[in-house]
Amino acid sequence: MTKRVLALVVALSLAAGSLACLGEDDGGALGFGFGGGGMAGFFPNLDGVNAFLLENGLAPLGEFLIGGGGGGRGGVIGGMSFGGMGWGVAATSTGLDRSAEFTVGAGGFDLGFAVGGDESSVLTFGAVLGGGASTLELTISGPVPLDNDPRGVIPTPLARTIGRAFAFAQPYVSMEAQIVSFIGLEVRIGYLVPIIGFDFGDLVGIPAPSLDLSGPFVGVSIVFGGIGGAAGSGDDERVTSRSGGSFDLGTRSGVSIENGVGDIVVSSYVVDSTQTDFQRIVEWTAVASAGDADSLKKLSVETETAATGVTLHTMGDGRVDYTLRVPAGTNLDLVDGAGRIEVAGHLAAQISVTLGAGEVALSNLVAEELALSLGAGKIGLSGVEATELKAHVGAGEITLDLPLAVSATVSASAGIGDVDVSGFPGMTVRSHRFFFTRSVNAVLGGGSAEVSLDAGIGRIEVHPQVP
Repeated sequence: MTKRVLALVVALSLAAGSLACLGEDDGGALGFGFGGGGMAGFFPNLDGVNAFLLENGLAPLGEFLIGGGGGGRGGVIGGMSFGGMGWGVAATSTGLDRSAEFTVGAGGFDLGFAVGGDESSVLTFGAVLGGGASTLELTISGPVPLDNDPRGVIPTPLARTIGRAFAFAQPYVSMEAQIVSFIGLEVRIGYLVPIIGFDFGDLVGIPAPSLDLSGPFVGVSIVFGGIGGAAGSGDDERVTSRSGGSFDLGTRSGVSIENGVGDIVVSSYVVDSTQTDFQRIVEWTAVASAGDADSLKKLSVETETAATGVTLHTMGDGRVDYTLRVPAGTNLDLVDGAGRIEVAGHLAAQISVTLGAGEVALSNLVAEELALSLGAGKIGLSGVEATELKAHVGAGEITLDLPLAVSATVSASAGIGDVDVSGFPGMTVRSHRFFFTRSVNAVLGGGSAEVSLDAGIGRIEVHPQVP
């Protein structure tokens, strides 16, 4: 299995020469940004771990470990790319009265070079630099039979954990192909190389195997993102067009946007319900830009109406900037590949934002559920009230400004980076740092609202809002 994986790495490497010339004749550099998650596979040499399991009456693990992972990155074709990623894999072995669980997790800073591509695909060579840990937990569910004397497993206590924390380098080759203008499929193949580490856990009395593992890594992810003209690259030569209109939502609850590259700005107004013929009107404008007139003709916005709401779809390749004015109470579902998403002064039951790379800026919002996902970039929240708030960034920063008298339970963690929750009166805080990982759990006021913040690599700040 390992040999087949390495052969695939070589095949992709040889393909780079034929792809590197793509995108050089379109009059300007192409920028890209992707973020998302999917399945991860790790192919280490498990001979030592499996020998240990056999000695303790357990079946060996398979040839590879399966789990999940995700992250985000952005860059320019023919130039550097930056981002972050994390992944975790696990396997279990179960016997009559005992079991073992083996897990490996890692995350770090993603530094690459996009050697080639066009508006539909990007080929990148790079490396992830960071830290992780391998753990092996042995559990005995009942008394050990008198005629069985396993080496290393001790009946009391009933559970033992051994592990190794490590710093690593993971060189990789990655191919991302666009399925539609704002969704792509990324296949990443690399090799994990531990650099330095230390053992931890219940080490006394256990003849533990080495958990300092290396081996090939394969990841397949669905990513939200896009490829388009990089800012400042040939913008004067691009052609633009403007479209727009309005529609009545009626009894429909929401508005959705599905875009590849571009900015989305949403503002809100209050409907005068005292009028006998009041309507819930949505006004929208879209400014499209492309490298030439032929590409611009293929770039359009389509409107799809369903029972639950109305969706604006970007069709074709290019940049589209949206501006919307929606009635208060309208649910929002905004999906964008690369750009900036801004929502201000809005009230809704549900607000969802998914962005591959760029910036999310939300201010003066009230929502029951607020869900934000960003591959690479910055999430800024100010004056936001939500019963349930979830925000994730693969690589970047999350800043949340809350009222001084807020009532919320905050759970924040950074795989590699820092977390700062401070400045609230009477708050209770529990913080934990392990290797590069930092997590904070805080109760502000009565702790009624639920706030969950997560960064693969980067920084999270939660502070009182400045008047």
